[in-house]
Amino acid sequence: RHAGSRLVLLALRHNVTGAYELDAGALSALAAPYGVPVARQAAFAARVTGGDRWGEVLAHARGLDGEEGLVACVTVPQGRRAPAQRLVKVKSLWWLALSEASRRAAGGTPAL
Repeated sequence: RHAGSRLVLLALRHNVTGAYELDAGALSALAAPYGVPVARQAAFAARVTGGDRWGEVLAHARGLDGEEGLVACVTVPQGRRAPAQRLVKVKSLWWLALSEASRRAAGGTPAL
C-alpha cells in the first residue's frame, strides 16, 4: 500500500505544437512556485529509432528494483506531417509483482 497519493510532474506539453518539455531545469523552475515535485530523471538514456533500442529500454525498466518503472518519450513518424511525441510508461518487474500481490490480498482478479 502507498502511504498517500501525490502529484509528480513528468513533463509539460505545449498546447499548440504538442511538443514535450523534458528538461529537468525548466520543469523544476516551472513547478517550484506550485510546490509540485518533478520526477527524477534516470541516468539511463537511449534514443529509440525504429524500435531498434526497445529491448534496452525494456530491460532497463524491468530491472529497476524498488521503483515503479520509467516513462520514455518516443518520437513517432507521421508520414508527411511532423513527427509526434508520445510518453510511454514501462513498469518494472518489482512493481508488477507488488501490484499483483496487492490485488490478490484484496481478493481481486489477477492482472494479465
